[in-house]
Amino acid sequence: MAPSTGELPSSLQVLPCSYQDGKDRFPNKDPYDEPRISRYRNNLIALSQYYNLLFIAYGEKIHVYRPRFPQQTIPPLDGELVVDLPTSSFGLQPGYLDVNHPHDINHLVVGELGDEEVIVAACDDGDVVSFTTHSILTVVRGKGSSLSPVKAFFIQNVGHSAWGIAIHKAARLIAVSSNTKKIDVFCFALDGAICLYGEFHRHLTKKYLDSEEQDVCPDWDWAKRSRPTALDRCFNTRISLSGHGENIPNIAVFNSDLDVQGQYLASTDINNETIIWDIWTREIKVRTSVSKQNLSHQRGWGVTCLDPRTARVEGVPRIRYRVTDRRNSINLTQDSFDIADNSQYHPSYPHSGRILDTLDMMPPETALEADSEEPDNLFTEDADQQHVLPGNSASLQAAAMATNSGSESNEIDSLTEPLHHTLASPLVRIPFEDSAGTGDEVNLDEDFTHCHQKPELPFNLLQTSETDIHLLFQMFEAAASPTGWATYRLSYSNQTIHQHIHEGPDTYLLSQIERLNMILQISELGLVIVGNQVGRVGILTMIRTLPQDEYGFKTEAILPFKSQEEKGLRPKKVLMGVAVSPVQGQQKERRILSDNGGKGYKSRNPLTASKRFRLVMVYCDHTILSYEISRPDKQVLVI
Repeated sequence: MAPSTGELPSSLQVLPCSYQDGKDRFPNKDPYDEPRISRYRNNLIALSQYYNLLFIAYGEKIHVYRPRFPQQTIPPLDGELVVDLPTSSFGLQPGYLDVNHPHDINHLVVGELGDEEVIVAACDDGDVVSFTTHSILTVVRGKGSSLSPVKAFFIQNVGHSAWGIAIHKAARLIAVSSNTKKIDVFCFALDGAICLYGEFHRHLTKKYLDSEEQDVCPDWDWAKRSRPTALDRCFNTRISLSGHGENIPNIAVFNSDLDVQGQYLASTDINNETIIWDIWTREIKVRTSVSKQNLSHQRGWGVTCLDPRTARVEGVPRIRYRVTDRRNSINLTQDSFDIADNSQYHPSYPHSGRILDTLDMMPPETALEADSEEPDNLFTEDADQQHVLPGNSASLQAAAMATNSGSESNEIDSLTEPLHHTLASPLVRIPFEDSAGTGDEVNLDEDFTHCHQKPELPFNLLQTSETDIHLLFQMFEAAASPTGWATYRLSYSNQTIHQHIHEGPDTYLLSQIERLNMILQISELGLVIVGNQVGRVGILTMIRTLPQDEYGFKTEAILPFKSQEEKGLRPKKVLMGVAVSPVQGQQKERRILSDNGGKGYKSRNPLTASKRFRLVMVYCDHTILSYEISRPDKQVLVI
């Protein structure tokens, strides 16, 4: 387990920037004039981390926008560019979700592949298509060819509807899960005939990305050896991982200097079984069903690998309500209901039935004593939390100009009564007790991973189901464990982002589509963003508590805010997607891989960590909500 970088502050500010009604974005009442939205998919929007580009997948097309600073609004209609996705071949199988539109996009992801930022689209017919974001930017700026605006550098088919996408920068991997119940890992050829296993620092073959004549569907040799040799990594290699018994909606790799070889891949299936793989040996390192540990029986939907160094270290934990259950897991459910400006009821719910929101004035300690067995319906907002503070558009613009001078200042417009939330408060933790409540030491060697000898992993694993969030972390390293192998523990929270929905003609679909299938990270701020297709997004701070050396998370905010919902700013539609990136003028510096044996990165320019990030939510009626997230005047983390 990697050491933490030290104690960091945990205050967080979330500022609503703008609201764009879908009817205003597409004012023509003819629905055929609007881009077609695919239903029941994964995350369909993404933001570049280096350029001011927002990507939205409509059907089988990618619409490209340039959000305006500082409100992060986008112009109406189609945007700057519409990218048509090519197909790998003619006569592909019909779509799994829509036979009439088999090439529709299921998932859209932006990531780094070698020294290039790429966008990857997974399609319902099994196609996987990728472009470099720089090639799209070139066309948007008017410097590209009008005959062939954007050229895909990668097109492959995985045999069935493609879903999960993971991109590894240093190892140059694109992994894709599909309804074949398998994961295909495309290992791009590395430059240099004498490259050795473990030295994944050389550039991705230049001609593969830059050549205008190269075949975007080249042959990919299936890996025949259990571990790649120098010869294997000098050719395009395809690895298949087989071990799941159900469809796999999401996968993740560990993009960190702690795993430059791209050894690990995590995947979760709709049976809520999660697997951690060794890609190169194709071995299953850990197989676990965290829902059974949580005594919850839900479908698995999301997974991500977290660098433990990004967790905020706290000697006095902010986790107020912490319960150790019978299986030695840490239940954070009660603490997750102590969230400012949050309602447990969907806007469609009649006000007469909103019983839980009347508990706002009830002290959390009183609710805790009421029924410790049923925490889900007890806790709402803490009276000590800071709620809405007045703000004004002038102050926002002044702050924005101070740190973004020279970046699209001509696009600044006035804001309408922005809300300023400071999401931090001193919390007190209850005593560490086991399930019997005796306060005795619990047996930390009893974990639930289906492995006799548990491997040491360099990351924490966050997995989500329909309503629950689970964090698997290593408690003891093998050398320190009495049993001689690594020991794992689980922190979890039930129904963190869930709202009670009043079922009716307008909300029936929402009640059937609850799933936490969108997970993003803001490592610099120690945050994880979790999106629910019902229409809400949770902002979680990863926390490491001392002296127990345990990992958990604190739900800082849930978007849209309750105050926004009361103003009618949240549509009663499915959430199409969520995306995060640094605000304009604070985009990440381009980092290129170093030539020191793959042991790290170097910047083309001195790397300054971004302190302010934008979050964009797009709904299926084209409505857009945007926010700014920061830890003002505080240290941010560079990994």
